[in-house]
Amino acid sequence: MQEGLEKQAFPKKRVLFLIVMLMVVYTGISLAEKLPETEEAAPATPPPPPAFAMIDLTFVGDCTLASYNGYDEELIRFPKIYEASGSLTYPFDNVKHLLARDDITFINFEGALTTAAQAANKRYFFKGLPAYAAILPASSIEAVTLANNHTRDYLEQGFNDTIAHLQNAGVGVAYEDAPFITEIKGTQVIFIGDSTVFAEGVTEDEAAARVTRQIEQHKRDDTIVIVNIHWGVELAEKPTAWQTTAARAWIDAGADLIVGHHPHILQGIEMYKEKYIVYSLGNFAFGGDSLAARKETIVLHASFAMTKGLPALAEISITPCYTTSSTMKNRRGTLRNNYQPTIVTGGQAEAVIELLLSRSALLKNGVTQLQWYDS
Repeated sequence: MQEGLEKQAFPKKRVLFLIVMLMVVYTGISLAEKLPETEEAAPATPPPPPAFAMIDLTFVGDCTLASYNGYDEELIRFPKIYEASGSLTYPFDNVKHLLARDDITFINFEGALTTAAQAANKRYFFKGLPAYAAILPASSIEAVTLANNHTRDYLEQGFNDTIAHLQNAGVGVAYEDAPFITEIKGTQVIFIGDSTVFAEGVTEDEAAARVTRQIEQHKRDDTIVIVNIHWGVELAEKPTAWQTTAARAWIDAGADLIVGHHPHILQGIEMYKEKYIVYSLGNFAFGGDSLAARKETIVLHASFAMTKGLPALAEISITPCYTTSSTMKNRRGTLRNNYQPTIVTGGQAEAVIELLLSRSALLKNGVTQLQWYDS
């Protein structure tokens, strides 16, 4: 009898369960019908910027990973030394730990990565293998400027090939009127690249106006705008009057930092309206010269403090370097260039700092001290 009573009770429980479920479904439908339509269509609110964050940027000067005027068979030229090294990241092996500490490393990349045969009619022209593009991301170099006097060494085909190979490797690219724009920790950072060196059909003032226009287009209270400019006179120890005027005008327009290159040597650093103008970083991994007669160079670090989404330059600092890690010299006592920049320490580091400060002293607002690290 017990078994029969259980069979009679079971259908009653199932009916009660179905009634409860129908009530739940009906109540849910009723509530859904009462919700306003605007709540269903409301877009997701973007998360607010962090209350505080640091954005760390790194810059180096002229980098040329290439043969020189087509001579790539000589043992002293970059292609042969690079091939013999057996290291993908050989040019940056001694500094890549520095480049890996930041959010973005931005360099001046000179020369074409192409298989094009026709070179420009000029005294010096540089060409590297398309495969060399992979060196940069493997060395923690995320972006480059191609606004200089060597990325069109193999004409427009070489220039377009270079852009394609770099971008395919995951490297960001900036050039004239085409800034590299990225987002770091919720902040838009704009890298403007331009050149006043052998810029065909463009005067210095026209190039300056082009840079100013881009600054005004992109600068807001919550963005960071960097001007990376190829300019000046080769081997000159100080910038021209036009350079100082242009640089200050760009800061007046809203630029947060100006970084220059082309003279192949270090030039001074000045502060204008609490912002820095670094006139020339000098050569870095420079395959355009088999000697390192002007070996002093730096890695430049810039840190921006973001407070509730608003940037302020917190610090610039440098790491003193030589453009070569070789100790071999030619008959005249000049260091050989093995195209591998290296950090210097002790007296060598102090000499680089003294040189940079002495050239800063040539400027009206030149810095008188620098934060620096040798590791």
